[in-house]
Amino acid sequence: MADLPSKTVREDEKAAASDNSTAKKKDSAIKTVVSDSALECQGDIEMSRNGNKRKQATLDRYWSKKLHPKKETVREPTTAAVEIVQEASLGHEVEAIYEQASDDNTASKTVAETVETLPETVETLKYGSTPDTDATIEEYDSDSFAASEASAADNLSTSASESSVEHLELGASFDDMPAICETCSALPPLCPSANHTVLFRTDTVDEHCTSIPKPYPDNVVFDEARWDNDHVRLPYSPQNKLLVNSVVVGRWGKIVSSLNSTKWNSSYDIEKAILSYNKYKWDFSELHRYFRTLAEVEHDLFFSQTLPKMVVLAVNLPSICTQPVPLLRKQKAASITMSQQQAASLLANAFFCTFPSRNTSSGSDDDIPHLPSVNFNSLYRRASAYRCHSRHAKLNCLMHYFRRVTTDMPRGTLTFRRQVIHNFFNFLNSIIMF
Repeated sequence: MADLPSKTVREDEKAAASDNSTAKKKDSAIKTVVSDSALECQGDIEMSRNGNKRKQATLDRYWSKKLHPKKETVREPTTAAVEIVQEASLGHEVEAIYEQASDDNTASKTVAETVETLPETVETLKYGSTPDTDATIEEYDSDSFAASEASAADNLSTSASESSVEHLELGASFDDMPAICETCSALPPLCPSANHTVLFRTDTVDEHCTSIPKPYPDNVVFDEARWDNDHVRLPYSPQNKLLVNSVVVGRWGKIVSSLNSTKWNSSYDIEKAILSYNKYKWDFSELHRYFRTLAEVEHDLFFSQTLPKMVVLAVNLPSICTQPVPLLRKQKAASITMSQQQAASLLANAFFCTFPSRNTSSGSDDDIPHLPSVNFNSLYRRASAYRCHSRHAKLNCLMHYFRRVTTDMPRGTLTFRRQVIHNFFNFLNSIIMF
């Protein structure tokens, strides 16, 4: 019985010792957990830093791919090799995505979605590739990312500056043109020569264009009107003939009498006058349609004022253009200078279709020039719905021109020049001979 208390004491001491050891173990476990968590946090920080570096490197590679592609065409040996390369590239992309998602809580969802779409992409690439075909492989340089950003910024700034209104080049204004012309170098003196025909007297040319130059010679010599393949066949030439009631008559007399005796009220009067001295039965459908589109005031103004003055300008051609006009033939350098009044008289005759045919035989076949007609009859014939608007625009231009020149005749001069590059043609001939 005496041993019972001691036994109880010993049991209590053992329990206390076990409690102390348990507490020590708990303390050591807690310390271990704390140290492990600290190490884990430090490791997470290091991983986060490494992940950020890898993320930045991945972004650099991505932008360098976008900005600096280098293409190289190679030969694909087999479809299996293409599939292996494509699956390997996809695996690298997945690894890059996992690395970028190491420190992002929401990135796991993005990774899962990307991984889910990979089988479809692989299948697309697998069935979209064909054996023995040329493939384009793009290589990229990640070191040129900064330079590419700078060049892209420069391009954006350049395009923005070019698109701004202040940088547009619109040319000189109409008010500044007289000052510009005064600063230009003086033209050489106008002198007629074998290669330069001047249709007016050079001593009557006014530098400030205050008077109309007088024609040269003063009067036309009809017998010297040239009717050959090197000159324009003028309407007043004696060789311009017309057959009327089985009688050959001078065509110019018929033209003058027909234009002077016509009462101009509509486009049908123009058609009747033109057909009276031409053997061709031309079509005037588009001319009639054009005048029907004009306003009544504009229509009446043209037939009451402009057209009669055009008749005077046309029938006075022998006193305005008094010498033959040479043709600027190919492979021959030559120039023609005429006054604006002479050009207006020639155009008025083209409007009334008074010029004879230009392609009639007069010499050897090799010497006959095949030239388009000077007359405006091609503008008067019927046009399709697609071409009628352009035809009417040309007629508008002509009507405006004749209204201007018949109201206030310009006093300037015009020069037409044909230049021949002999060295170029000699070079072509040498190639052909070789």
